[in-house]
Amino acid sequence: MWDELLLEAGLNEREVRSIMILGSRPKMKASELAKELNTTRLDAYNSLSRLQEMGIVTATADRPMLLEPPHQRSHGAHHPIPKATTRSLG
Repeated sequence: MWDELLLEAGLNEREVRSIMILGSRPKMKASELAKELNTTRLDAYNSLSRLQEMGIVTATADRPMLLEPPHQRSHGAHHPIPKATTRSLG
């Protein structure tokens, strides 16, 4: 359901899966997310960059940089992201 709404909103399947994965496992490295997505780190970074521009995910100042959905920060509104349904990036 949520993945369908996000797709209809203009996100691609990799971006939707990234959001769902980060919603269930916040503070991941881009390389870890790439592995979960079964894609290259570059493709994961490109998707994450677009999601950051939209304000959907944020990057920490940690080294290595960690990525998280905005609701994981200590300030701001809490908007939980539902757990992902398994879907192929095909």
